[in-house]
Amino acid sequence: MNMKKFAPLALAAVMLSLLITGCGNNAKTEAQTENAPETAAQTAIEQYKTEFVGDNSKVAHIAELTEYPDGYAYDHIAIQSEEEPYGLTVYLKRGADASPDASFDACAETAFSLIGNLSELEYADAQTEEVIASFTR
Repeated sequence: MNMKKFAPLALAAVMLSLLITGCGNNAKTEAQTENAPETAAQTAIEQYKTEFVGDNSKVAHIAELTEYPDGYAYDHIAIQSEEEPYGLTVYLKRGADASPDASFDACAETAFSLIGNLSELEYADAQTEEVIASFTR
């Protein structure tokens, strides 16, 4: 093959391969876009994973970053770490739209998965100290 005929063909082949590999579909699907904030929130909270409920800084961050049911918001915590069973009470502010039937199962699952020696967990109203939900590992 003549070099003059081969050069444009080789150039076209290189350009085509660059076009194909460089222009992959980077568009996020709707499902990926919807899950992106969850993934970021998950990553943010997972950095505070600890083996000990007595690690008050990490435990407070976990409680603060947990997503609570509508109408509930983090206020403060109380840690019971002097003797077993080790426990945690998360005090929550109740908004006017807070449902008395709200499920805290996902919140408890998060806490138990991130705090190694947590045995007892309560969610309580910050104003009245009434227990809203309680869980045992």
